[in-house]
Amino acid sequence: MATRQPVGNLTLGIKRPNARNPVWVLINAFPEQDAEGNLHQVVVTFIDITEQRKIQAQLRESEAHYRLLFEAANDGIVFHTMEPDFNPGRFIRVNPVICRLLGYTVDEMLQMTPLDIQEGDELARVPKEAENLFDHGSLLFEKTLIGKDGHRVPAEIHARTFESGGQLLALSIIRDVTDRKRVERALRTSETRFRQLFASMSTGFALHEIIVNAQGQPEDYRFLEVNPAFEQITGLSIATLIGKTVRQVLPGTEAHWIETYGRVALTGEPAHFEHYTEALDKIFEVIAYCPEIGQFACLFSDITGRKRLEAALREMTLTDDLTGLANRRHFMACLDEELDRLQRHATLCAVVLMIDLDHFKSVNDTFGHAMGDVVLRHCAMIMQDSLRKIDRVGRLGGEEFAILLSGADLAAAQSFAERLRQKFANTPVMQDDPLILVTVSIGVSALKAQDLSVDSALERADAALYQAKAEGRNRVVIAAG
Repeated sequence: MATRQPVGNLTLGIKRPNARNPVWVLINAFPEQDAEGNLHQVVVTFIDITEQRKIQAQLRESEAHYRLLFEAANDGIVFHTMEPDFNPGRFIRVNPVICRLLGYTVDEMLQMTPLDIQEGDELARVPKEAENLFDHGSLLFEKTLIGKDGHRVPAEIHARTFESGGQLLALSIIRDVTDRKRVERALRTSETRFRQLFASMSTGFALHEIIVNAQGQPEDYRFLEVNPAFEQITGLSIATLIGKTVRQVLPGTEAHWIETYGRVALTGEPAHFEHYTEALDKIFEVIAYCPEIGQFACLFSDITGRKRLEAALREMTLTDDLTGLANRRHFMACLDEELDRLQRHATLCAVVLMIDLDHFKSVNDTFGHAMGDVVLRHCAMIMQDSLRKIDRVGRLGGEEFAILLSGADLAAAQSFAERLRQKFANTPVMQDDPLILVTVSIGVSALKAQDLSVDSALERADAALYQAKAEGRNRVVIAAG
């Protein structure tokens, strides 16, 4: 204060008695002078930013966790664009596994498209696959990929579409199924070849006989033969398995496994499924078939890591990469579910808020797009901090956001919207100098059971938002009707 100049954006951690963590505050000090120019008083403002710092730390941790999963995954992972005609566009990100699998460098693959690693009949199936992927949002299929030197790689592909920055992208997790294909071919040819593969393949294999009770119902099964990969995947010793039943080796085995394998062994009907086994705390992909009645054989892989990666990547496809909020597709899906709920239960209610940052273009023009991104993340955190657990918030694009208040009527929604508007106005964005003040305009509309689609409610809320801006911004307007 000796210079009598304002002091802004000082961050301070305050330790509270008997509290484990400090409270973090943003401090701004403004000196005031009397008529003679002497320092009269200092006005100091304190803004609690504890939750904001916590969310920022969580976002940094989440990004680091995703990057580690992406780089360390056992399966190939690629991101690529989708063209307007649904054909796959250029790769925009690839992990080391897919590069090793196909023999390309990262830079080489980033100049290619999925069409460049396919040929012949595989290319002919692309339009139909792309159409199914676009219609359903996800797709599981098999393909033979072509490596840089012409070698062929049979692959199982889990593909999913998502939006990022207004652009439709696709994410694919690619698993090399060479071992599985070799075993399938070997089983169709010779026992000798099978025995060679049995000991060397990386996929787990086990042969069993089913044990039934007096009523002929499956109640246990016995291990007849397992390969070394089985031992590596499960951590169970071959010496302790052969001749023993699963109840003896793994007393906690779920009944589901015995019932499923019993059906295969007694009916000859094969099964292909994924299942979590609590006894080993792992998720397995299992292919079970019947070599002769009363027996079943299993090919299986530990996919625990892949499923965790898929869950992390699935979460990423549902969120806006800048703010961490639901992206447009995810938010619209939430609205569709809520409308369906209202149409099934006429007594329920819900409200949609359309929110637009006032004069956001001037923030970008004055402070640059990097600071504009900071403002968007700041606003996202304010909204997240204001919601109940049952509410949803999404970024629709640019500086436009939307909130779904489940179970709220218009009166409650108007009160919430006004509190949110005031919170924006009273919470400036932290930066060196000056503070960036952000205000919002909000349009509010009820989601009605008689709406033919969620677009009707969004159009009403958007019209109210437009009115709020026309009337001077920084206000809440309730949609007519």
